[in-house]
Amino acid sequence: LSGLAEGNFRAEHYREHYHGHLEHIRQWLIYLNQWDKVMYGSDWPLVNIPAYLEIIRGLIPEQHHNAVFFENACRVFPKIPALLNN
Repeated sequence: LSGLAEGNFRAEHYREHYHGHLEHIRQWLIYLNQWDKVMYGSDWPLVNIPAYLEIIRGLIPEQHHNAVFFENACRVFPKIPALLNN
């Protein structure tokens, strides 16, 4: 999930302005129910990371946060776990 927003924005304002768009994405993600296929990404340094994380957290059910924000990246990029253990 990358490229949904860019720039220095407030999460609250972004959610209000793009509520319909975000709800559409959230409903499709829930419908597809393939959380092993979804991975967090950002457009850093072009995006306000704390606000963007807040937006993405709102799209993903809490029980799938670990998969989307960590586990899937470790599976796709197998060198990550070894680097984190150092």
